[in-house]
Amino acid sequence: MPKGDSFLCVRLPISQYLPRRDDFDNRIAFEIRMISGQYCTLWPFDCDDYYASKLYEKDGTVYDSSDMPVKPYPHSETVLRRIKEEPDVKLGVASMTSSPRVGHKLIKLFGWDKYFDYVEIYPTSKTKHFKTLAQKSGLSFDQMLFFDDLSYNIREVGNLGVHTVLVRNGVDLTLLRFALEEFASISPGA
Repeated sequence: MPKGDSFLCVRLPISQYLPRRDDFDNRIAFEIRMISGQYCTLWPFDCDDYYASKLYEKDGTVYDSSDMPVKPYPHSETVLRRIKEEPDVKLGVASMTSSPRVGHKLIKLFGWDKYFDYVEIYPTSKTKHFKTLAQKSGLSFDQMLFFDDLSYNIREVGNLGVHTVLVRNGVDLTLLRFALEEFASISPGA
């Protein structure tokens, strides 16, 4: 079991990405991996890596106690900002990290807290996070799209009825568009 991971839920009018579906409104969920490994979605490290570290931000860069930069993937901010530019977008972040304090702090230091309407960061199963966010957001599982780099999370969440996308090298605008096109093609009312 990974030490921690997270996702975001999104309510996103798809029109900016899919002109042929300009009247289609859907909801999405992304996975933000917070575990070590080559294949992550928004940042390539584990929150536990910084459990004992004093994290701080200076001149737009986040640093650890050793004054080493702590960086998300370079396209992560662009993806979050682009999605949030859409009217009526609702984002939520949830993490099963065993270092929730670090998860909260990193989101704030990266400046991503302005993107999230729901924050659920605590150790629990992926299905529990999705059930909680579905309840708080009012979204049904079939209205969600989920990005993750771990196939067992994809299976677990997919069993709830969520459309899932396996991520290999982070979420970028190309993957987002591909996933939205696929989601629109199989979603009711699309």
